[in-house]
Amino acid sequence: MGNEDGAKRAGAGSSADELAREVYWAALPMAEGRAGGVSRTGTWSDLSVGWSELEATLRRDHGSGPLPDDPVLEMGSPTKRRFKRFTFKVLRPLMRRYDRITADLALLGLETAQDLAVARGDTAALTSEIQRLRAELREAQATWEELRTEFATRLHEHDVRVGTATADLEALTRRLAAGAQPIAAVPGPAAETPAPGRPTSVMPDAFYWRFEAALRGSPDSIKAKLERYRDLATELRGATGGSPLWLDLGCGEGQFLSMLRDWGWRVLGMDISPQAVQACIDQGFDAVEGSLPDFLAAYDREAPHGMSAIQVVEHLDPSAWLPMLQLARTVLAPGGAFVIETIYPLNVDALATWFFGDITHTWPANPETLRVMAGFAGFDRVDLRLMNEDADGRPQDYALIARTA
Repeated sequence: MGNEDGAKRAGAGSSADELAREVYWAALPMAEGRAGGVSRTGTWSDLSVGWSELEATLRRDHGSGPLPDDPVLEMGSPTKRRFKRFTFKVLRPLMRRYDRITADLALLGLETAQDLAVARGDTAALTSEIQRLRAELREAQATWEELRTEFATRLHEHDVRVGTATADLEALTRRLAAGAQPIAAVPGPAAETPAPGRPTSVMPDAFYWRFEAALRGSPDSIKAKLERYRDLATELRGATGGSPLWLDLGCGEGQFLSMLRDWGWRVLGMDISPQAVQACIDQGFDAVEGSLPDFLAAYDREAPHGMSAIQVVEHLDPSAWLPMLQLARTVLAPGGAFVIETIYPLNVDALATWFFGDITHTWPANPETLRVMAGFAGFDRVDLRLMNEDADGRPQDYALIARTA
């Protein structure tokens, strides 16, 4: 009995489900999967196709009407058929509106899927472009590393060549000095002791100053170079107060003395050239004849707070460099400074042009050599300034500034 009741209930439930499906008249139930049994892989293309199929189906259902011989409406007893037709006619306007809204939503989904597909394509193109740029960046970095390595190698080779050329020049100069024969003395007045400015056995004093004027440049260009010492002169004078004394060794015709006087210093000039000393006196400067290092050894006047030897040391024999620095340390007042300016020998072009261009030069002064000598002479602080750059930005001169405490 129980089994019969269960079968009846199952049959009744089946009939109700079938009636509901027939009333909705949505054709047969959808099979598992998509139409035609075609499986989808879940790609953006499948999403667009799915939305397109759904939208087309809903549009077709929305625009279609029941056929007079529709088998769904003709199934069952007359009462049942009449009930289905009546129910369909009542509910069809609402169902058609629902189908239209659903179709619109499907169309929106289709457009969204299409936009997503375009965006995915753009993203793929952008990703590809980024990967290409990354590859180019890696290539550029590799090229930069190669260039940096090549530059470092060439710079090292250049330094080696410069060092070799400098060593060769020094060796050549030593061989020339060792093979030079002394010039026979000319009968007449006793010759002057060679010192800064000119060797008297080589050229007359008047000719040397014409030679120097042609080699060193115009007075304006020399003044522009000397202007670089204004800050040092101002600093020393400010620390000392008043109008302290500056001693210029190898003063020439007094151009630096004139600038120092304008900067508030009292000045004393020394030069081996009688013509140069007289030119200074004619301008109202205190100037005396002398040679280095003898002048400093006999110096018994006021201790200067500033002292300079501008383009002088290269005229001296190297054996006189250390005694000059030692005597300068003794003569200089506490808190004073001694400035030695000369040609920068590590610039080969400056060495070839300015050092070897003057036949009264004896030996190029390496800045480290003078630095060590100044420390040995007792100076408390030694600084270097690289100056007067050439067209390639390389210094042509340098100044060693030795200070006392």
